[in-house]
Amino acid sequence: AIQITTDVLLSSRPGKVEYDPQHRIPIVFSNGDLLWKTQHPFPRFGQGAFKLSLQACYKARMEALGLSKAEIDTRLGDFVQFGKPVHAQYIYARQALLDRASDLGCHISRFYMVAYDPCMCTSSSL
Repeated sequence: AIQITTDVLLSSRPGKVEYDPQHRIPIVFSNGDLLWKTQHPFPRFGQGAFKLSLQACYKARMEALGLSKAEIDTRLGDFVQFGKPVHAQYIYARQALLDRASDLGCHISRFYMVAYDPCMCTSSSL
């Protein structure tokens, strides 16, 4: 799966063209969990493990093709994570609320956010 996905990310004609600099597509992940619990007695790798593996292999492949660090970073930026809220989403929500409050002439001094992982949005981390 990693080989095929990497080939598709590098070229609109995998198997015929190894790398097309004009070809860029986003790759979207719906869940960042590295591990998750199933009926198996031990946690199993989740989609986050696939994302980490793909990013590492995709980066190594681009380095082998001789792409610049800037181009590699840009292409790795095409990876999009949706799903469970992550810390960055809470930071964004906080800033959006502050901006809106400022537009309305209001002041917000406390934020209460509900998270899947309560450690994710403690007041000290926001």
